[in-house]
Amino acid sequence: MSVRPALLVIVSFALAFAVPPALDSNPALTPSPTIPHLVPPKGNDPSQEPQFYVFSWQEFFALNWPAKMTSSGQPERGVPDPDGVFGEVKPGIPRVWETWKADYELFPVHQSGTLTPTPWSSWEVEGGDPCATGTGLRTLPFIAKGESVVLGGVNQAMGGPLVDQKRYYVRYEIRVNQSEYEKIVKNNWFLRKNVNNYPNPPNLLDASTQDTYGAIELKAAWRRVDDSEKSRYYTTQAVLVDPKTGKCGTKPVTMGLVGLHIAHKTGGFKAWVWSTFEQVDNVSKGVGLKCPHSCSFYDGKYNDKSLYTWGFSPSTAYKPKNPDELEEDGHATPVQVIRLNPIKEMIKTLNDQVHHLQGVKGTVWENYELVAGQWQDIENQPDPIPISNDTTAQDLYPTLVGFPTTDAIANTSMETFYQGRKGELTPEPARNPMGIPAFGTSCLHCHYAAAQYDFSWMLADQAWPSSPGSQGTTKSDLKAKKGKH
Repeated sequence: MSVRPALLVIVSFALAFAVPPALDSNPALTPSPTIPHLVPPKGNDPSQEPQFYVFSWQEFFALNWPAKMTSSGQPERGVPDPDGVFGEVKPGIPRVWETWKADYELFPVHQSGTLTPTPWSSWEVEGGDPCATGTGLRTLPFIAKGESVVLGGVNQAMGGPLVDQKRYYVRYEIRVNQSEYEKIVKNNWFLRKNVNNYPNPPNLLDASTQDTYGAIELKAAWRRVDDSEKSRYYTTQAVLVDPKTGKCGTKPVTMGLVGLHIAHKTGGFKAWVWSTFEQVDNVSKGVGLKCPHSCSFYDGKYNDKSLYTWGFSPSTAYKPKNPDELEEDGHATPVQVIRLNPIKEMIKTLNDQVHHLQGVKGTVWENYELVAGQWQDIENQPDPIPISNDTTAQDLYPTLVGFPTTDAIANTSMETFYQGRKGELTPEPARNPMGIPAFGTSCLHCHYAAAQYDFSWMLADQAWPSSPGSQGTTKSDLKAKKGKH
């Protein structure tokens, strides 16, 4: 994501985490500013599965805790306000994750010479803030996962852009915590010449231990909201980059958070622990069904074959677009989306518990839900994890074994076109309409294709000069990839 805006992020705050009891034992789950370090060591034990979802919610609480503000009125990067209250949202007070470094700060765009990312605590942006918004305003470019150029990334990962029911494009950002940021800077991995390619040893980030934090990446999705909607969203003021011209907007607009994806490399889980959240009004529970407060990405009317099969319509919406192919923002053709794979009952039960917690109930956070989580089955894995040949999109995912074992985990706001397929086009392998199976339809399956870069597509794609892999795929890229299968 190139000269991009500064958006969401998390914290690097070291405290021990006591694992709550299992879900059916009424887990002691409560909003806290402490990001958990570790989860149960046996990822393949079904009795411990609920604790991973508790871990996910504890991450969500801590990352969305109000950030500590300095006397100068600037937030302190990655530090929660010890006197803050989770449910209170005040103007000018960002969440902890929003103070983390954005990808464009870690991978500055080089015009000439060598640019070095600024120190963690600095709010200066090497190479310049794309829209010079300053502290308090974020720049939101038009990109989901990948590139280092504002104009280059106009698509979701291996798919096209997402347009809401009000005809506006969804905007995205990526942020990293202090551990990951400083590891990449220390090793000069922000420059592609210093990043190892297959079959050389992989570029490994640190994992969290009981006392220290390892790498954490955050991806967030935002949509434009009006006054009638904003009470149901966590919102921010953002300057938008025009997806067709790359020019910065002249006035800030109100954006509502619709998706948050958390990837945490923690002890024992070399393939990371993945958690994904959505705003509850995103999509319908099925074809022809409406949302209680109107769906952001479904009008409740469409019932065509593509919706039943892929979870989106029109059937051509998955196709990546170049900037000159895009419609005008605010006048684009909406993409109709449903959730193809229901949220697990276990997770829905936990979500309901969370929504009734003091500090959550009656606040905007009551409108967010955990959609899914995924991790590796650590007792049945080769050690070290075998690395796929990323130049040929080699697929070694079956040797990894994700847990839960389903390969159908997707966030409808960020992986709209990667929910898999149902109906007459089954059986597996699950894949999106582009027919590229190596990326699968789950967090682990997709990111395993970037295992050379420790499962981080950001590191794989954005080291300068950027080299988009799965992330900013255009038609020409797709043709080349398909020719390698």
